[in-house]
Amino acid sequence: MAVTPKTEQDVFKGVPGYYVDTRTVWIDPVTGTIVKGNEHQVRSFRGGDLDGKTAVDLNLTFDDATVKYQTHKAKDGRKQIALASFWLPLVSLIVGALALVGAVLLLGRRDREPPDEADASQSQPDPEQGPPGFAPPQQPVPANVTSPGGSAGDSRPLPP
Repeated sequence: MAVTPKTEQDVFKGVPGYYVDTRTVWIDPVTGTIVKGNEHQVRSFRGGDLDGKTAVDLNLTFDDATVKYQTHKAKDGRKQIALASFWLPLVSLIVGALALVGAVLLLGRRDREPPDEADASQSQPDPEQGPPGFAPPQQPVPANVTSPGGSAGDSRPLPP
């Protein structure tokens, strides 16, 4: 509940007065949705013959349809919060645990199996090939190559 202290404010344009407001709101503690609200405003005259007399006494509150809508909205919000804070982490934990078990089983199975003959021959380097990343030297390219369309006796080098 919030109370605005007695404040000087015109009752109507050009008519001096006081303003006091008491606002009460009912809030869902989980979602923060305002479920119901009530506001009580009292405006009174200031000065003259009407000093202190009440000009306006309003009591504004949510109607039943608004309260019902806001309650429904708060319940939906609670469901979404429960989904995000409980069910999604739980499902993620289960999926992660299953993936971890699957990975351990696959890695354990791979370590227990003897290598195939084909795999053994591929894993050992060919002595003529050299170590991985090794490239044998390229064959030299002859300097005098016949240009396309030239004669067999034409021994001019090709331009770079």
